[in-house]
Amino acid sequence: MSPFVLSHIAFAFLGIITLIPAVILQFILKKNPNSYKIHKTLSLIGLVLIATGIASIVTFFTMVKAPHLNSLHGKIGAVGFLFLLDTAIIGHFFMKHSNLRKIHKLLGIIAMTLVLIAALLGTIQVIQFLRR
Repeated sequence: MSPFVLSHIAFAFLGIITLIPAVILQFILKKNPNSYKIHKTLSLIGLVLIATGIASIVTFFTMVKAPHLNSLHGKIGAVGFLFLLDTAIIGHFFMKHSNLRKIHKLLGIIAMTLVLIAALLGTIQVIQFLRR
């Protein structure tokens, strides 16, 4: 398995592992004045880690001249990342508008659902690859 594929797996995994507590802590500690800072920091770190994972797999596919977004994992992962990005942008720039808080929350739920589905599909692909 290519180092680029391994780095994609590692960075995506670390990103997801960072995003999950960011979401959970915000729900549990929402009345705590520090919860927003923790949520924002963990979310940004998770987003950067996932972006790094995506960059590594795009680099790999470009180097081997393979088609991009050929699998369901790739397609759902790309859409999930776009939702993550939208959620982060709205969260960072527009959270003072109460109407956008609901949109931010909804986009976050959709993003995390898509990212977790992509992770599950990616895990299945790795298992199938290792069984060959």
